[in-house]
Amino acid sequence: MTMCAECDRVNEKLGIDIDLFFRNLEKASPRANTLDPLDRQIICASLLGKERNKIAQLMSRNPLYIRDRLSEHLYPKIAKLMSIDGGEGSKNWIVILNWLLDPCGKYRLHPPAQLNADNFQSSFGGQVFLYPHARKIGNAQISAAKNYQSGLFYQAQRCFLEAWKSGSPEILIYINNCAIERNRNRLIQEKIPVRTIAVVVPINHDRGQIATETLQGVAQIQLQINAQIGELGLAEYYPNIPPLFDTLLHRKIALKILIVNDINNLYDGYDRTAENLTRLASELNLIAIIGHYSSEATQRAVPVYAQAGIVLVNSSSTSTQLSSLETNEKLCFFRIPPIDTINAAKLVDFLADPAAFPHLPALKKTAIIYAKNSIYSNSYRQAIENKLKSKPLAFQRLSPFGYLTEEDIRSSKYIDRINSEGVDIVIIIIDARIDPNFLANTGLLSRLNFDRCILAGSATLYKQNFSHSILVPRDSANADRQPQIISCLPWHWDSRANGCNSESPTAQGFCTLASRLWDANQVTWRSATAFDSVLLIYQMLQQFPHIDDSRSLLEQMDRHLKREHHQFEGITGQIAFEANGDRRHPTAEIVKLEWHQSQRRWRWNCISPA
Repeated sequence: MTMCAECDRVNEKLGIDIDLFFRNLEKASPRANTLDPLDRQIICASLLGKERNKIAQLMSRNPLYIRDRLSEHLYPKIAKLMSIDGGEGSKNWIVILNWLLDPCGKYRLHPPAQLNADNFQSSFGGQVFLYPHARKIGNAQISAAKNYQSGLFYQAQRCFLEAWKSGSPEILIYINNCAIERNRNRLIQEKIPVRTIAVVVPINHDRGQIATETLQGVAQIQLQINAQIGELGLAEYYPNIPPLFDTLLHRKIALKILIVNDINNLYDGYDRTAENLTRLASELNLIAIIGHYSSEATQRAVPVYAQAGIVLVNSSSTSTQLSSLETNEKLCFFRIPPIDTINAAKLVDFLADPAAFPHLPALKKTAIIYAKNSIYSNSYRQAIENKLKSKPLAFQRLSPFGYLTEEDIRSSKYIDRINSEGVDIVIIIIDARIDPNFLANTGLLSRLNFDRCILAGSATLYKQNFSHSILVPRDSANADRQPQIISCLPWHWDSRANGCNSESPTAQGFCTLASRLWDANQVTWRSATAFDSVLLIYQMLQQFPHIDDSRSLLEQMDRHLKREHHQFEGITGQIAFEANGDRRHPTAEIVKLEWHQSQRRWRWNCISPA
């Protein structure tokens, strides 16, 4: 136990385990290793910033005694413990204090939250996940992360601003986080609350593309929220950022984002992302979580968050199995995209329309390829099959094939069967990257007879590298023989209902700012649903100022959105929820992959009827 009032103040004010420091000082110098009570008082008073004369006065000693005791007895011990040469460093109490407060050291009583552990990675800015090809920008990111780890938030922000030239949404999030940390005292003085949301994204999948698309929506709305808070100074770097919506109350709330890496692997038995995040929730003051990416990961995580009373807003999982959660789990769960039954119905209705495909026969031979180990893929397959059965005069069904994840001859034989039997439509349900073999084996689809066959699929079909894996660039000579590849999405940039040219001011505003921040060609449905996920939480914080933790947010969201059926306008349309957390009356868009000769690339175009 400590022996003096100064020692107690070191514990309370500085958060330093002074007793451990004293014990290690005595161990560091075998000779004359005992620290008497006066030595302890001198050390503690010095750490608290008191000058030598003041210390002498408090201890009723001559200042020369204090000087000699420090130089002859205490400084040598401290130098030995710090493993320095005994020069000025060991006699500078600022240096000594910083050494004791080192986050990686052992003397802090309340060390900062450990955001990284085995199979768990997260960051406010102390780690960068997505690195660019340009070395200069990569070096700026490294410097920024090191500064953030050291608590040098101004320096970190300046380095992140240099790295922002890459246009990475991850970097924009960290710039916002730095602005909050370096101005935290001002926010406290002005009584501006800081609310923290964790966003769980699969960093390592599709070379970070899915994570980037999701973080674009998150970073964009975070900037719109924080740019309106003059105390954060973001307008200096991002002028003329429009307020979120004119209809919102203008109560200042600073938004901080924690990025969490989602392992998202069906076969990883050590995935404890939800458990680790829940363990940190109280320490980090998390108000809510957005994620996970795949239906499998989400289904695994929901019970964990429900038990902890944490709201989970999902921006990408569509499995119908998530519609049948336990009562306690339903209370915490809200998802923005439409469920598989809605997407499947929209897709099949479009495929059944004779006007859409006049060259196909009235009775269309239809095959389904899916991933049998995927909850999502099975859910979508079942929804597709049910819808096909309801239209027996339009579709003749082949037996579904669920083995594209396996490296055997069955996949090749099934593709040959499709071609030989003259199948008109192949519906492929790509899993959400939980099985690494599935996407690799989609290259077999390049053997399909695209002159006759239509390839249709779920929203997971909508990505850049899919076209690269099965298609080759086409020249103007055969442009009229383009393959017909169709998908159904929650949102599209050119949507007549909710896109950039729609009558929705909300969607127009989103697209205008997105064009300024990102490459518009890379803004996808994942960006829009992620934006709406954050907007959902922010709307609640604006309308109900008493919400200050995850449990009060959960209670208010359940009452306001599910029981009282309030709704609001988002990028993806009117946002309202059923009692189980599913979206009420969501929109879905039909898109087609087409070759743009002028741009020399494949592009998904919205073809949903008006």
